[in-house]
Amino acid sequence: MAIPDVYRDTLVIDSMNNAGLTGDYLRTVRDAGVTAAMVPVSITDPFTAAVEKILDLRAMVAANADAAVIVRTVADIRSAKENGRLGLILALEDSRQLDKDLRKVELFHDLGVRRMQLVYTTLNDAGCGPGDRVDTGLSRFGVGLVEELQGRGVLLDLCHASPETLRDACAVATRPAIWSHTNARAVFDHPNNLTDEQLDLVAANGGVVGVSGIPFYAGGPGVRIDHMLDHVDHIVARIGVEHVGIGLAIFENHPRAFYDRFASLPREIYGDPPWSWPTGIATISEFPNLATALVGRGYDTDAVRAILGGNHLRVLEAAWA
Repeated sequence: MAIPDVYRDTLVIDSMNNAGLTGDYLRTVRDAGVTAAMVPVSITDPFTAAVEKILDLRAMVAANADAAVIVRTVADIRSAKENGRLGLILALEDSRQLDKDLRKVELFHDLGVRRMQLVYTTLNDAGCGPGDRVDTGLSRFGVGLVEELQGRGVLLDLCHASPETLRDACAVATRPAIWSHTNARAVFDHPNNLTDEQLDLVAANGGVVGVSGIPFYAGGPGVRIDHMLDHVDHIVARIGVEHVGIGLAIFENHPRAFYDRFASLPREIYGDPPWSWPTGIATISEFPNLATALVGRGYDTDAVRAILGGNHLRVLEAAWA
């Protein structure tokens, strides 16, 4: 596929990259034209382990400063584009790292974290995930956490939150949130995808859904890039183009042992790891194909810019202000 000019000129933001980060891989992402990628530096680690992972990643980025930079502000994203570097937005994919201590939000912010998920699939101190049998919603601690994140300038991520936790968090939130890597359940029925009623909450919040290439979210075995675009089309039709982004969430550059952590996932829902990303965007190097595919679906230049990065940038500006 030829790369449209709109892609070269766009601030491209991927709201989830699950790959194994190395200096060489940072250059691969940069060379794919991605301006900034949100990376989960910790999933469910306790506090000390999470801090150590952040320090290790910061050291790796410092050693590859020609290729990448840690993003702390929107200005850093624009600078990364101008200077031909990849901006890394550090994320915690859960809130267990806080050890139920809201003061640690400030510490993680000081370390460079700019996005935090409330819940990673199952019950924690903040709330519930879609895998919990009983959905008790956002806890008292969770209410305080939403307020602290948004007051501190850390982007709130509501991926993997249970229906009641998601609804409660949207009621508490005063700034836009992100659903960093999920899809539309009306297109493909997976418990981690969003129902139409949940998409309406995204719109009311002013947030953005990062449409994902995760195969068991996008369409199951044999999934193609067109399946991802089916989710984009549905979300645009339901709540508007201003609420759609890309959160590819690609798993690559990992050893086979990495996938052992997913051994407990029910195979009837998730399939067997290691997973293959959709044909047409099976690697991060194929990210430009999304621009071509969007143009092929009839999206105009403004819409393509919005989906590939502009909508995420708007939410970041509001969340980090």
